[in-house]
Amino acid sequence: MSTSLNLRGKFLSVIKKTVFALGIAFLFTFLGLYAGIGYQVNAIDEIYFFPHNNLGYADVCFYCDISFNPIIYPSYWLKGIGHIAGNFTIMYLPESYYPGEFGGPIWGLSERGRYEYYIMYVATGATYSDLLIIFLMGISIEAISKRSLYLTLFFGIVGFATGGLTGTLIGISLGLAAAVIIIFVLPKDNVLSRVWYSLWE
Repeated sequence: MSTSLNLRGKFLSVIKKTVFALGIAFLFTFLGLYAGIGYQVNAIDEIYFFPHNNLGYADVCFYCDISFNPIIYPSYWLKGIGHIAGNFTIMYLPESYYPGEFGGPIWGLSERGRYEYYIMYVATGATYSDLLIIFLMGISIEAISKRSLYLTLFFGIVGFATGGLTGTLIGISLGLAAAVIIIFVLPKDNVLSRVWYSLWE
């Protein structure tokens, strides 16, 4: 009976840690959609927008200079494209169509209004890969039961938002220092330690 309870307890612990790591991965992926947190756009410009009204799409070419947060977009950095500057050619679909048998497409947004669409096209090019990598980082932290190491990631994200890549490196260093203090320096019966660990139960 006790063996069965132990196995059940271990199984539930694994499930909780997996769900927690997955939640962190989705949270980071969600934050990555916001400018300044997940990426920084240095320049963007529409080169041409050529609609094919009879075919229902438009050929688009735009220039984009963008830098990605290495914590939220790790796959781009692993591929050596954490900073991208170049031309992109895509197919752009209309928002809707005018009523009637001969109603043509409604393109809707202005050139500047389409920029957000272009940025999302570039930024979400490796969403699933990034989600998987962040999840694996979370699972690694959960496996060693040192959730204080999440501070390294959170501080790195804040650092990117305030100081770009340099800020990320500073943030990671500060987060790692904070994690080391919590794990190895603060006594386990310290009030701050008890409050901290209670947040993760």
